[in-house]
Formats: sequence, structure tokens, C-alpha cells
Amino acid sequence: MQQVIIKEKKKLMENILLCINMMVLSVQDIMYKSLNVIILVILTITAVIYTAFNFNFSLPEIIAGICFVGALFGVSITFKCIGIGDVIVTFIVILIKGTVFAVFSFTMATLLLGIVNFIRLVKKEISVKSEIPFVPYLGICAMVTALCM
Repeated sequence: MQQVIIKEKKKLMENILLCINMMVLSVQDIMYKSLNVIILVILTITAVIYTAFNFNFSLPEIIAGICFVGALFGVSITFKCIGIGDVIVTFIVILIKGTVFAVFSFTMATLLLGIVNFIRLVKKEISVKSEIPFVPYLGICAMVTALCM
């Protein structure tokens, strides 16, 4: 019984940390279409400290997380279709919630972004060359996924 309570408290702390991080970054991404380096560094350090004290990842999950962030970084550098800030935010989600959670949230965010912005494109609210903030979509999907898992 005591272990169940501890596990639920840990899950609640992860979800609170994730929600705060995603809200701060989402507002910043919407307002400025970029992420402040200082805020990213502070949130990354917070996530690293949290992970250091609550480390529960297996070796395959660590390797998968490194590969996923590396692939996103490669896409960011090569095709410039996703920003470095988005890659760092995904890394923060991996540190807090794990690789499987982050990949699922990232996939759902990409689908949501595609659907919403296709509608906006048809309505001529945006153009094909418009810069679209990704972090709000990742934040929404990460918070919904956190509630469902």
C-alpha cells in the first residue's frame, strides 16, 4: 500500500513538472516564435536534477531516447523543418516522463499540428511558408497523454 502511494506521488510530481514546463514554453513559443535560451537551460537543468533523483529508466530506453533526440537534431539541422528549441523541449519531456511517452506525445503533436494547420491553410489564415510554433501542440499532447497514462 505504501509503495502505491509513493508511486502515485511520484507520478503526480512528474505531471506537475511537465505541465509547468510545457505551459511556460508554450506561451513563450506563441508570443515570440522562439524559445529563450536561459529558460530552456533552467528547465533542462531542472529536468536533469529531477531525473538524477528519480532515475528509473532502463538501458534500452536510454539508448532509444538518445537515438530519438539525435534523429530530431539531424532533421533540424538538415531540413530546418523543426527548430532546435523543439528538440530540446522533446529532450526535457524524455527526461521527465521517458522515451515511450515522449515519442507518443511527439507523434500526436505532429498529427494535431498537421490537422489544425491544414484547416488554417485552407482558410488562408497562414501560408505554406509560415513559421508555426510546435511547442504548444507538444504541450497539449504531453499533458493529455500524462492524464491518460
